[in-house]
Amino acid sequence: MSIDVAMKDLETTGNAIIVDTTQDYEQRDQWPSFDNWEYTVIFKDALSGNELKRCKDFLSLVEKTGLIAQVFKSPANDQRILLKLKASQAWYDEKATKLNYLYELKPIVCEIPDDEDIAEIVRQKLAREKKQAPLVTRMFEPFDADEKELYMFNGYHNMYTSFRAAMIEYFLRERTNEGGCALSEFMKDGIIANHFPNHEPDRVTWFQSNWVLSMPWNKAPIDEIRNYFGEKIAFYFAWLTHFTNWLIFPGLIGACLALFLVTRKVEEVNRSIVGPIFGIFLMIYMTIYLEFWKRRSATLAFRWGVIDYDKREPDRPEYIAMVPDFNFFTQEKTMYYPKNERLKKQIIGFPLVLLMIAGACTIMVLILMWKYVQFWLGPGQQADPYADWKIFVPSLCNTIAIMIFSHTHRALAVFLNNWENYQTQSEYESELIKKVFFFEFVNNFTGTCCTFFSVCLFLF
Repeated sequence: MSIDVAMKDLETTGNAIIVDTTQDYEQRDQWPSFDNWEYTVIFKDALSGNELKRCKDFLSLVEKTGLIAQVFKSPANDQRILLKLKASQAWYDEKATKLNYLYELKPIVCEIPDDEDIAEIVRQKLAREKKQAPLVTRMFEPFDADEKELYMFNGYHNMYTSFRAAMIEYFLRERTNEGGCALSEFMKDGIIANHFPNHEPDRVTWFQSNWVLSMPWNKAPIDEIRNYFGEKIAFYFAWLTHFTNWLIFPGLIGACLALFLVTRKVEEVNRSIVGPIFGIFLMIYMTIYLEFWKRRSATLAFRWGVIDYDKREPDRPEYIAMVPDFNFFTQEKTMYYPKNERLKKQIIGFPLVLLMIAGACTIMVLILMWKYVQFWLGPGQQADPYADWKIFVPSLCNTIAIMIFSHTHRALAVFLNNWENYQTQSEYESELIKKVFFFEFVNNFTGTCCTFFSVCLFLF
């Protein structure tokens, strides 16, 4: 469907597989209507002539992806243009097949063997246990639009908000020669200011009623969170719920011990072995907690079909493969980015990282020296009526410097991460977290370390 640029101015089961049809897996009332806009792209305010041409280039690329799109003027700003996007069922099926999206199969009925003796044993077993033939559930296979009837909801994977948003965003970010829109290039040029998936008002209302404002506060609807926000957000809240539940027991014990110690004299508290015993208990308890969390996370990964996701994750749209290769197992030609090329970029970027850290440390040391000088002079020894106020200036400068360096370090971390050209989104995010953590640690604790060393020099 062509894009409406009305700016005024300017969509065989195999015989060996028996799918369970005794339950209603259709759930048509949960199917998306495809009437609401799924995604929004916001263009830069007050586009110039050349920028408007680039804007139309982006709209042409969106049209080629097959997405349904329409341009609106922002109700809050006449100079701002919004692009609303959605897709048909056929588009989701095609793209899910192209990306080899894993989707849950319908439960498969375990077959009774043809051997009459074994079949009789099975029938007696089922009659004795008052059960039907067991079902094989939680099986995930790459989506195939030609065999939709094998999948839960007849392949309507896009009933999940997180899946729909992820697919639309992927093809917005994909390179143009792969049928995408190269969204990052337009953002780099400043043509596009922002982009995000749209909320579904009815689902937001449901979350408010059944999660945010409901009790118990430590019980989150994990499956619904996964369907709406995606697995990453769902795993976070699953961990938070698990952690909160496991804190209740040691919290109650700690409160009882605190009340017990308050009633004792200082000498008795110092000689008491309650503290060390409680510490040993916490170490053992948290070890058990971690093991139970591993089980919980593995259960959720199995339920959602994301076990070993990193091994079958699609390439990042921004990933650039340079060297041709051949896979003997799949008999296909592939492309990859040599690790030594990435290592060269990391070595080149290392001096820049050291320079930024050295600059941050130098400024922090100067501010600390300034603070110590004011401390030793004291406001009473300075012939300045504003001396009492100026003593707070170094601390204010320290806070401002931390904020500025935090912003600069984050921008540098993103730049280096993009330059190093990681293949998958998981790998990209993992490396970005390492860089941001390192920069933030240096930025926030430089002053503390300098103070610690100064105290050590003064004492020794």
